[in-house]
Amino acid sequence: MKDFAIIQRIFCISEDEILKAAKDYPASFSDGVAVVAYNGLWWDDERVSDFETLGRFCEKMKEAEIPVEINISKTIGHTDEHTQEEALSHMTDAYGVQGYSINCPGNETFQDFFREIIRKYASLKPDVLWLDDDFRTVFHNPVGYGCFCDDCIGRFNEKENKDFDRDALRKAILNDSENIRALWQDFTREQMVKLVKIARETVDEIDDGIILGFMQVNPEMVIYECPDFEKWIEIAKNKNGEVYFRHGSGFYDDFKPFEVVDKNVSIARLCAMTEGVGVKNLTEEVTSPYIKRSKSMKVTLMEAVMNIGMAGADGLMDEGIKPNLTEQLEKGRLVSHMHEKGDFLNEARKLIKGKVQKGAYPFFDKNLWRYSPKVDHMGKMNDIGSRSWMNLFYLGIPVTFREKDADVLILSGETVKGMSKDVLDKWLSKGIYADGTSALLLNEKAGENVTGIKKYEKGICEIKSGGLGELFTEHYLNGDYRGYKRSTYWGAEVYGSLEIVKDGCEVLSEGLYPSEKEAGIVGTALYENRFGGRVITSARAPHSADILSDGKGHQLKNIFDFLAGGKMKVRAESDARVGVSLWEDEGTGERAVFIYNTDFDVADIKIITDDSYRAELLTEDGKLRFLSEGSEFILPSVEAFGVRVLKLTK
Repeated sequence: MKDFAIIQRIFCISEDEILKAAKDYPASFSDGVAVVAYNGLWWDDERVSDFETLGRFCEKMKEAEIPVEINISKTIGHTDEHTQEEALSHMTDAYGVQGYSINCPGNETFQDFFREIIRKYASLKPDVLWLDDDFRTVFHNPVGYGCFCDDCIGRFNEKENKDFDRDALRKAILNDSENIRALWQDFTREQMVKLVKIARETVDEIDDGIILGFMQVNPEMVIYECPDFEKWIEIAKNKNGEVYFRHGSGFYDDFKPFEVVDKNVSIARLCAMTEGVGVKNLTEEVTSPYIKRSKSMKVTLMEAVMNIGMAGADGLMDEGIKPNLTEQLEKGRLVSHMHEKGDFLNEARKLIKGKVQKGAYPFFDKNLWRYSPKVDHMGKMNDIGSRSWMNLFYLGIPVTFREKDADVLILSGETVKGMSKDVLDKWLSKGIYADGTSALLLNEKAGENVTGIKKYEKGICEIKSGGLGELFTEHYLNGDYRGYKRSTYWGAEVYGSLEIVKDGCEVLSEGLYPSEKEAGIVGTALYENRFGGRVITSARAPHSADILSDGKGHQLKNIFDFLAGGKMKVRAESDARVGVSLWEDEGTGERAVFIYNTDFDVADIKIITDDSYRAELLTEDGKLRFLSEGSEFILPSVEAFGVRVLKLTK
């Protein structure tokens, strides 16, 4: 496998066309094909649904020296609408709703069936055997969260010496009485770990060199489950210590292109959770059906580059080649395009090899579900603020998803509830950027005021004004925007407390309106605590779109420089919405910088560094071209949704 693999996910149809494409675009097929195996699913084409046809198809691919992987399209079951046969056991949610064709992962009859399915497809000796993204216990319509069948509850009761029925268990989970949330989450995770073990043991009976692959989805939207990936990796590795993941989540097209960033946040979280020795992290590149006029090649390329820069992925799996195969093989469409960009993507991946991702870390913990009793999580998912920071990305502030190498910590909403004492102690001596809700919880968790603010006792309803706003003080971090006034948007849906007042902090912005000033409301506060750390709190809707205004954006960039100890290693300046990813070799100081113009406007972008560097630009053909030397670099006229990759050498 190259540094950055590009694998085509295909149906076993029209092998002549695929073999022809392999000749026309050899680089697009050199890493292999993942053939979709429609186990137990109805499909009115025997080339797709017949096992013998699948076997012959795989043999033809191997004869053509195309590596073959198999993607089992149904394990537990996707949704009742997408599957046709009745389940062997019925996954059930916390209210008793059952899935007609969704299986309970803990049921022994289903586990025997699962074992036979693994054995059946492993017999074809694929390089990788993939389990589809229904290998989970959440979002199996009509079941949102499973499994609460009578058998699962009975096994849980026996394990924990309890006597719950379904209603009592649900209420105990929602109220978190007796620490039931943690016990139930562990029980649910262990059921999936057992299936991983069954899959590995069954494959080993046939060929212990076959790699297992898992298709996974957004950890911040499935925090009810959020798999125990450490155990999965330990159990699932083949004799050579290899295991693969294919990460996805979310949908975007040219009509909602910003969701490409949201999707890559999910993928980056997943890659950070599953990377390690022997692990290959691939990504879901596009969704089916791929139609050129809804998904341009430009935004598709941006996604692929973000897979590398934001996520650190080792490759991607194209999702486009399904029944509309002929369309995808045309010049300028998916297969030829990814072939043409293959050298560029491969060289971009090489640039991050041996480097660590640096920047500001938005806090996340796989156990967050255990700490959020405010909403009915059995019927509705809420990520308790873990996405509230995302507009900071568009200010050109580098973000990392790997906490151990981060320069600054971002806390939003109630995510701090999932922070361990060790993590808390570490960051209190460093730099933290928090919204008001997080800062107040941080004080509570630390057992003392570590943020310089406290809650406004009367409550925001006491403030009678036409709106809420902030007035920038004379503080030096406000730069040329001292005296700047801004109105802010707020509401119940926006994380961040509007009710904080000064308690030892320096004030960067205060309430704009008379009623706010009278109440002592603080907009942005700076505090250097007794641990030697720096905490800056932004009180109201700090991460909503209005932070992209000139004044607030300028203040925030200065804030992150300050929190990083003087200056961030790299950041971008532009009038457009521009994102940045940074990877650094901590030995040599060499850096790889990924720049994304996530805007509809052409952007002039300035890259600012903390030292002097020699900058080289990665060109479209995968070559490095000298750009300039210094601590600032200009990238003129970057096209809308265009990407640039720089190599910086001290």
